Amino acid sequence: MEALPKAEADSIKKMSTARLVSKLTKAGYSVDDVEKMSREAMVDTWDQCVIDGKDKPDTAEAAGGATGL
Repeated sequence: MEALPKAEADSIKKMSTARLVSKLTKAGYSVDDVEKMSREAMVDTWDQCVIDGKDKPDTAEAAGGATGL
């Protein structure tokens, strides 16, 4: 299994619970599912999202949905 660099893992552990909820919902998790998670589960889930690259916005979304007019 891939692991995050220590600095990045420490940064995630220091995130507020509200910020973790926000990031997880933006990554596609439902608010209900996230609210049922313990803080440790949220941290672990966000760690996996970062490893999988789900913390990065899609290129189309990042470009504001522009289609190359």
